[in-house]
Amino acid sequence: MTETSNHHLDTHGSGAAHGSPPRPTGWHRWTGPGWLRALWTTPAFGFFWIGFACLVRWAAHWHPIWKTVPLVTIGTVSLPLGFLIGIGVFDYWAYYFSGRPTRPEDHSGHGARGWRDYFRPNTDHKVIGLQYLVATGIFFLIGGLLALLARAELAHPGDQYFNPQTFNVLISEHAALMIFAVVVPVFAGLGNFVIPLMIGAGDMAFPRLNALSFWLLPIGGVVMLSGMFAPGGGPSAGWTCYAPLCTHQPMGELFYNMGVQWAGASSILTALNFLVTIITMRAPGMTFWRMPLLVWANFATSTLVVLATPFIAGSQFFVLFDRVMHTNFFETANGGYVLGYQHIFWFYSHPAVYIMILPGFGIVSEVISVMSRKPIFGYRLMALSLLGILILGFTVWAHHMFVSGMAPWLRVPIMITTLLIAIPTGIKIFSWLATMWNGRIHFTVPMLWAVGFIAMFTIGGLSGIYLGSVPIDIMANQTYFIVAHIRRLLLVPEDERAHVQRAAREAPLLGDVHRVQPHLLPHALPRAAGHAAPRRRLREPLRRPEPVHLDRILRPRRLDPDLRLQHGLVVEARRGRRGEPVACAHAGVAGQLAASDLQLRQHPAGRRRPLRVRRPRRPPRDSRHAGPGPGRQLVAWFTSS
Repeated sequence: MTETSNHHLDTHGSGAAHGSPPRPTGWHRWTGPGWLRALWTTPAFGFFWIGFACLVRWAAHWHPIWKTVPLVTIGTVSLPLGFLIGIGVFDYWAYYFSGRPTRPEDHSGHGARGWRDYFRPNTDHKVIGLQYLVATGIFFLIGGLLALLARAELAHPGDQYFNPQTFNVLISEHAALMIFAVVVPVFAGLGNFVIPLMIGAGDMAFPRLNALSFWLLPIGGVVMLSGMFAPGGGPSAGWTCYAPLCTHQPMGELFYNMGVQWAGASSILTALNFLVTIITMRAPGMTFWRMPLLVWANFATSTLVVLATPFIAGSQFFVLFDRVMHTNFFETANGGYVLGYQHIFWFYSHPAVYIMILPGFGIVSEVISVMSRKPIFGYRLMALSLLGILILGFTVWAHHMFVSGMAPWLRVPIMITTLLIAIPTGIKIFSWLATMWNGRIHFTVPMLWAVGFIAMFTIGGLSGIYLGSVPIDIMANQTYFIVAHIRRLLLVPEDERAHVQRAAREAPLLGDVHRVQPHLLPHALPRAAGHAAPRRRLREPLRRPEPVHLDRILRPRRLDPDLRLQHGLVVEARRGRRGEPVACAHAGVAGQLAASDLQLRQHPAGRRRPLRVRRPRRPPRDSRHAGPGPGRQLVAWFTSS
């Protein structure tokens, strides 16, 4: 059990608990794990295997010995592996597999004690979460720059700055980066940070595998970007990389194929880690029906990733085989089946839409519940709707192929399943609205983004119902109506990252909503001016917290009311006085805390303190939240660590 994180449940994330790793000196600086070792292991490992391939071609009398396409393919595998060996992600496993005696774990690679710790493999889930968020932010900026260049070219008719081939490269790279290196992995970073905290786990189930999963992501993004500088031109077949078009593109298309493989491997390993963590590492008392909806959303997303991502990996492998090994999977002239690529590709890529959006559902559910001061309406139905989307998501892939020439008998069943998947998504919309109904809504910045999410997602979803119909889809094919549909849905999860940016204000949200609407719905109402909320509202002090009646929560579950707050979350309670810790951040307790209009404030003393429990002199003002009788009530102060 050395891989699991049970051995550091009490000390994870604490820089004081474990000492910093000893810094090597002398020539050990070049042999110990780190960037210096990666400087020589990357070219050494890469060119060794390229040379070995040349040796095999020479021995087999394959001419020319130096053939660019197969050797570049080998290089896109061996060079990244050499980098991973250099930074040390395989050191522990290599030591174990070599048969040496087990060495004690000093946890020197766990937690961050300085900025340098974020640039090496780390087993702390919170450090890995921040690494994901920073890496995806960098790729987001690069992808956004590529989009600006493409839009500058489209500003006027004719060629402005780029020829058609270069323009196709910009569009292809922009879409590939935004999907595989931004929208999909950004929620892996958020999940890494919060999910162990929300289910009462000390860390992820496999911390070292978690570290490896992250470092596969920047490799995938860098490999994709490297294709832009390949001889002959970059990838220009779009992010769908349709065959056989992609097999006849310049060499840069190889980099796209391999970049997708690296990013997909990162997603699969991360999703497996999430599933094992959620299923096996929940705290005592944290049943499936007590998990927060964000955890449910990540559970459904991880299942989608594990089941669907191997299909896009297979499609890219088939394309590589056609290009490098001269097979004929998709070459019609030699008996290949062109539509086979589209079936395989979309069997992943439509579930990928839900991979991008389901974590956003979880975030919005948590934000609306807290900011409305009410438990989420229809909690179990909300969780079941996530599972319904998970199942139906694998039955609608062919609606992307209504005009591709596929079998006509397949159109009607796919149209029916496409319309059916609107039911679980509609359940979520009505549940969010019902949660806000008669709630004590606090229009904070996260709540404003959540309300904007509902508006944008509803409009985008309604346009999807039209496109799910075969006749309308055929007529709207290759129009901006389809572009507006997907952009509405993809802009939403990208903007959800603003929930954690406390420096945001209301003005960016209003400006964003009013800026996006005219572009995506040209015939809508004229643009309204977005004005920022008065600064006076932002400076209003928080109200004095009202006591929370916990009799109905604590007595049936036999929980000791000595709850503790850590970073604003209820993290643990104890059954009886000396019992095992029991997680209290489940739906029942969170709903009661939200319904009581509790305001968490930083204690003037500035240090962490337990929640105080006292008997009130008079019952709560709001009779709706009052307990069965006079009992102990909770007064909470939020204290930062």
